[in-house]
Amino acid sequence: MQQVNQFYEDHPFPGFDIRRYSYSEDLRRQASWFGRFLDAQIPFHCRVLDAGCGTGQLANFLALKQRQVLGIDYSAQSIAKADALRERLQIKSATFRRANILEPIPESAEFDYVLSLGVLHHTSDPYKGFQNLVHAAKNGGYLVIGLYNPFGRIPVKMRRLLRRMFRTSGIEKKAVQRQLVTGHEDFEKNESWLADQYYHPHESTHSIGEVLNWFDKNGIEYINAMPPIEIFRSMKNNHRAFSKPAVATWRHGFISQFLVQLKWILSLRDNGGYFTIIGRKL
Repeated sequence: MQQVNQFYEDHPFPGFDIRRYSYSEDLRRQASWFGRFLDAQIPFHCRVLDAGCGTGQLANFLALKQRQVLGIDYSAQSIAKADALRERLQIKSATFRRANILEPIPESAEFDYVLSLGVLHHTSDPYKGFQNLVHAAKNGGYLVIGLYNPFGRIPVKMRRLLRRMFRTSGIEKKAVQRQLVTGHEDFEKNESWLADQYYHPHESTHSIGEVLNWFDKNGIEYINAMPPIEIFRSMKNNHRAFSKPAVATWRHGFISQFLVQLKWILSLRDNGGYFTIIGRKL
């Protein structure tokens, strides 16, 4: 996937202006809602792997609370940016290394939490990458996987079609502004998101059923998802990512999954069709 590697060398993701980070508080203030969500629920002093860490904002942020965080990414430019941020803020418990997620991760069965957010769908073999993540997690450890969904991704594909028809990227830029929520004034962040969402050379999409099948084949117990994959269930303010909700079996079935994903065409239109699913290694 030489094209993908070159894309991230040209567009380290997520882009950011390092001058906007002078103190660790800046990292907290500019963290995404999902970063803050994870930070509130992942215990201190545990080992975390951020596989496909990109420019390292999340990995550095999670390391502020004495977690031992390893960030790996295949893009040399992204790793350089992640390490520069770590050095600038003097974060001692984060480490960054260039590595390919499609190759075995040397630190097998060492991590309490393995994160791979928006990465596997840009690889040539998402399932192989997933298996490497499974091997990196301890027994009892958690995997947090973020992927594009084929239903939820439909609005993005429609916007791409409109751009080709009318030869304007205005519709895409407005959509990216809605996705970012914060940091609109950071030019590098805006441009990297625009490129990632609309000009990426390769992406795949994955259904709920497909990912649950990956879990079953690799000894991973399904725990939770964001947004929820169970019909008639919604996220609440006290949503516990690493606790399994009590939900009737029929709400997990094929028909329920189809209806949930159908709803995602609209509900995830400003999120690029992205969903996160969490499992625990048995």
